[in-house]
Amino acid sequence: MIYRLTTLTVALLLFCSLAFSQNNGSISGTLITGDNNEPLPFATISVYTAIDTVILDYALSNDDGSFEIKRLPFDKDLRMIISFLGYEPVKEVFQLTEDIPDKNFETIILKTSAKRLDEVLIEAERPPVVIKKDTVEFNAGSFQTRDGATVEDLVKKLPGVVVDNQGNITVDGRAVNKIRVDGNEFFGGDPRIALRNLTSDMIDKVQISDDREEDPQQLLADDEVGKVINLKLKKDAKIKAFGKAYAGAGTKDRFEVGGILNSFRDTFQVSLLGYFNNLKKTNLSMEEVLSMGGFNDRWARGGGDGAFSINGIDFGAGGEGYPRSLMGGTNVNAQFGEARLNLQYFYSQNRLETESQTFTEQNITNDSTFYYESSNSGNSKSDGHNIGGGLRWELDTTSRINFNVNLNFSNGQNPNTNVESSAFEDPDNILQSFTTEEDPKSSNMSFSSRLFYNKELNPEGRNISVRGSFSRSNNNNDLLSNFQRYYFENAADSAVYFDQLRTQYTNNQSMDISFDYTEPLFENFFLELSGDYEPTIRNNNITTEQQFDNQTNWEYVDLLSNDFERNEQEYELGAGFRYQKEKLQISANLDYQILDYTNSFGKEIADFTESYRFFSPRFRIVLDGWRFSYRYDFDVPDINQLHPITDNTNPLNIREGNPNLQPTKGHDIYVSKFSFQGKWRYNMFLRGSVENNPIINTSFVDNSGVTVRRPINYDGDATSFYGSAGLSRTMDIEGHKINSDLRLYSGLSRSPFMINGQDGLSKNSYVGMNLRFNYSFKDIMDFAPSYSINFNKTRYDGNTNYRNVDITTHNLAGNFTFHLPWNFEFVNDISYRYNPQVAPGFQKSTVLWHAAINKKILESKKAIIRLSVYDLLDQNISVYRHVNYNSIVDRQQLTLRRYFMLSFIYDFSQGNKNPMGDDRRGYRRWRR
Repeated sequence: MIYRLTTLTVALLLFCSLAFSQNNGSISGTLITGDNNEPLPFATISVYTAIDTVILDYALSNDDGSFEIKRLPFDKDLRMIISFLGYEPVKEVFQLTEDIPDKNFETIILKTSAKRLDEVLIEAERPPVVIKKDTVEFNAGSFQTRDGATVEDLVKKLPGVVVDNQGNITVDGRAVNKIRVDGNEFFGGDPRIALRNLTSDMIDKVQISDDREEDPQQLLADDEVGKVINLKLKKDAKIKAFGKAYAGAGTKDRFEVGGILNSFRDTFQVSLLGYFNNLKKTNLSMEEVLSMGGFNDRWARGGGDGAFSINGIDFGAGGEGYPRSLMGGTNVNAQFGEARLNLQYFYSQNRLETESQTFTEQNITNDSTFYYESSNSGNSKSDGHNIGGGLRWELDTTSRINFNVNLNFSNGQNPNTNVESSAFEDPDNILQSFTTEEDPKSSNMSFSSRLFYNKELNPEGRNISVRGSFSRSNNNNDLLSNFQRYYFENAADSAVYFDQLRTQYTNNQSMDISFDYTEPLFENFFLELSGDYEPTIRNNNITTEQQFDNQTNWEYVDLLSNDFERNEQEYELGAGFRYQKEKLQISANLDYQILDYTNSFGKEIADFTESYRFFSPRFRIVLDGWRFSYRYDFDVPDINQLHPITDNTNPLNIREGNPNLQPTKGHDIYVSKFSFQGKWRYNMFLRGSVENNPIINTSFVDNSGVTVRRPINYDGDATSFYGSAGLSRTMDIEGHKINSDLRLYSGLSRSPFMINGQDGLSKNSYVGMNLRFNYSFKDIMDFAPSYSINFNKTRYDGNTNYRNVDITTHNLAGNFTFHLPWNFEFVNDISYRYNPQVAPGFQKSTVLWHAAINKKILESKKAIIRLSVYDLLDQNISVYRHVNYNSIVDRQQLTLRRYFMLSFIYDFSQGNKNPMGDDRRGYRRWRR
């Protein structure tokens, strides 16, 4: 399989190279400045056809000022324009022939100028790309898109930019974290909403920069920093409201309706969005071509469900099952001078019908095996309100402040029925079974705020940063359960019936205040000081009552009830030195941490305090793409691990807390090498950790198959190592954009465990490969296949003799989109998954094929009729296998199967003033 895919990739690359070999002309030269005769890097060299100013290609000058542009046509009048901010443009008309295929302009001198580029170049001659300090700015008009194209279609055409089928964006191999519109947040900065709900004809410029808003001193290496895309709108796009609306109906009672409405001004933006459907997807964040009909649900089998969240509010029903989602919200941006204010509100309502089947095989000893089988069905409901806001304010050229606040309210209910059984030696030799009817209800509130302030105190590097945060959450959970328990070994006492009400109230409040101060000592040497104070109060109160079949009153169960309060006071002081010169950065820091905890359990167990003092060293080196770091740190137990209470909500899996847990100590090391420049981009890293006295869950399985778990500190070490290497290449050849990405990864971990008093080590190793290929030809075809394979092995050492487990999984997928004549579009999304190791009765493989036919109608081409089919072959399943120590777990869940959907979508943005023109051009391209 790997060999065939590799052969296909190479063949396509060779085909594209040969297809355009007739354009073998080239130009070259060297740029220098007129004021000091120094090389001029990052200038834009653009080549147009002289008769109609259609751009053919462009390049940026190298560090030494040299440039070269290849694959230029013969026997045509061409115009070269060289531009750079602060310099007069250079224009030159030339022609290449078979006799003179190459032209060397030798040394070209650029003279300084006080005029802006748009004052000396007509709009058609604006360079496709301009470098402005740390920002790369693309001229949207230089990258032609079809009628009705989204911003995503435009971004895909930019050099070095790759957008995958899920809407994830990378620029030169680095992930895009945020997308802004005219510098403002757009629905929480989620890239997919902006890319797939704004049209390309609204965009004037696309600006790409490093996300260093809270790294003003640029201390982070490039591979630690994501990218930010800012979409600059055209002036006429800020005059009228724009957006889109859609509605659809399908088989199996599937439906959808929704839309988005925007109004943008220079200093004020407002957007409204909403949807109501019973599909997996929200549509508002899906690719415009695939959004309707619940399309593009490739990862619905368990890797990803298509739902997402902004500021803690859910967009769409996640997980498996039959969903129904209602959502409405608004996003408002306002600018006051250098201050940008953002406000958001969302209401979300989700319903989800679920069913699942689980089979677990657990080896206790060499000749002792327990089998567990369970089935669950339920209907969950949730309602949520979210209010969020943010302020980004550049106080002056040396200081800035960021402030964010978020408030959430939510209520939920999840009535469900769970049937479980345990068996010994043989799945049919049942020891006991349970039928549990549950009606959990929850009411939750959370508030969080965050502040960042940075001040540059002098140009030499004196700097201070202050960070602060405050959060509070209240959660009320009531779980009413009806237990029916059957024993098969003791016929005289074979059935037990009782009801249980478990009420849990948690209240957590935390604050964090920290500062970082940098003082330049002498050239390239800096003193770094830091401090942090983090007080936290945690409350976890649990009350349990039971009522048996022969009782009329509820009885308080002391063993299952307890109040727990934890007061945490954490302090940290740090100091270190940093050497920084050009591409070299060396820093060594030592932190001193003070941890004081007061634990109150409310009864029987006396209150006790914990105090810890320790030093935590940190070391870091960054050099020309290399990065090495080391840290020694402590990790404290979670409150749920410490709470000394028994949780019997699952009768076959009892959980207990342990108030005697101690913090764990850990060593972390990280090494990486990356290069995001040049034709070939690569990155590789190795991460390793060693944890002393790790917290593990001990398990004891009794004769009836009931497992009791309790956390302890293990007297030993847990280790894990993970490495990955990736190589990618992007090529643009006259409308053909090709991107290939190969990633290899491997990992090894050694985790201690203790089951029925026997301890040992679980050694897990895995190796895998991901291969992705993206090919697009102008506005005619998009082809994006991918393949992944993973080998996973688990072995055991120690006093146990568990079976070795080997698991191999394959995933093959492909997205094919054809933009046909007469405004038709044919979209296919196919994926194949194979897991041969699942248990008998579970499906080993599945092929998902989603397809859609789109037809643009009306003179404006703003309306689309779409006929789509989800899961054409009716094979969609949700199945996976999980290996954990001595257990193998197979799980299969209810999920949406085949349905058809007919949808109508109307885009009421301004659009193209001459829609028929692009259609005719598209037809000629297709005929060629």
